[in-house]
Amino acid sequence: MTIREKIIENELAYQKDRYAKLKEMGAPAVIIENMERVISELTAGDIKVTGETELLDLDYFNGEVKKGKGGKIYVRMNNGSVLYFPNAKYGRFIRKGDER
Repeated sequence: MTIREKIIENELAYQKDRYAKLKEMGAPAVIIENMERVISELTAGDIKVTGETELLDLDYFNGEVKKGKGGKIYVRMNNGSVLYFPNAKYGRFIRKGDER
């Protein structure tokens, strides 16, 4: 499994859960349609990530969720050699980390 596949797997699970909650709440149709579009894009393997995108094709070994300065969540993968920021300022971002 590559890092890209792992990110898509996790993101798809999150978006499906969010979609179910929005439908249950009776969210407006435009929001439901947008969530359906996002889910279909993820299912097709289409994900937009910026930064060092060549890292997406590396094999995935392990990952742990961490909190950075300011409380934002990021994922430290492959023993810290890859850092993934799902909620960065301008969208999803990936970069090399420092292995510790």
